[in-house]
Amino acid sequence: MLLYIFINLSLLASAQTMPTRRTFQFKMLNAETGQPMASKWCTVLKNADEYVDGAHTDAEGIGTFTVLNYDSTATYQVEIGNRSNNFVKPGLFDITGIKNSIPVIKVSPSKTSTDFTCGEVLYGGYHPLEPYSITDLPKSIQAKTKSLLINRVGLTYYKNLVLNGGQILDLKKFYDRNPKAKENGWIPPAYSLCFMVWDSVANKNLYSFSLKLNQQGKLIGIVELPDIKHTPAKAKIISQEQAKNIAKKENFGDADARMQYSTTEGSILWKLERMDPGPADSTAISTLLINAHSGKIISKTKVNKIVMY
Repeated sequence: MLLYIFINLSLLASAQTMPTRRTFQFKMLNAETGQPMASKWCTVLKNADEYVDGAHTDAEGIGTFTVLNYDSTATYQVEIGNRSNNFVKPGLFDITGIKNSIPVIKVSPSKTSTDFTCGEVLYGGYHPLEPYSITDLPKSIQAKTKSLLINRVGLTYYKNLVLNGGQILDLKKFYDRNPKAKENGWIPPAYSLCFMVWDSVANKNLYSFSLKLNQQGKLIGIVELPDIKHTPAKAKIISQEQAKNIAKKENFGDADARMQYSTTEGSILWKLERMDPGPADSTAISTLLINAHSGKIISKTKVNKIVMY
């Protein structure tokens, strides 16, 4: 009998220390019409800096998510970006009221939507803030960012550059949750800023680049843009369709295309790559590099490689 009681007390103690797993919902409405906003992808955060779950709204605008370790003393937020065909104005919305009812968030629609313009780093146990406009940055960082870009492309072209997200990292919070990173001497960028070169007439993104700064606003790496201030001809950027038409004239068939900045050329390039069966078990990889400003072909190569899938 004593053993039986001991076992049950142990189970009770174990149950009391088990994580509290709970499922919640929120409702997303169009801020202009009051109608439900369906098929919107978003991220749920805890205390605005810890990833909780992803959510996707249904036909009624309801988003459902799970909290593995629910904390009634914490705050919870929904972060939504103008990506993945969301067609919304990005923002961070408080939903701490989930513990009492289904909170309603009102999101403004956008006529345009963009894909992810640059990659994001996943920091263990820590979710950096995302800037939605340059005014979300500290004033000193705003000034240094503008200065870096204007010195590179000139004031007129600078007006085409739009901040489209990124990461603002609190180094202390990151190190508190990842002490080994500090022990190893790793200092990640304090500001990783994603920019688009935006065509306001065609309502589309012409080129994306990332700008990385330390806590003081000093540039880490390079500005992945040509020196348009001194070579204005490089302000022109040809489209993917134009690049593929150039490739066809070179008998370069259907291929994957992406943009990259070349420090050697001091230009943005279109890189077209195609994979075909090669000799034996190899894959023939054909690559065509096209200057995205002039349309000039930089190089055309073909190599055989063993590609592991």
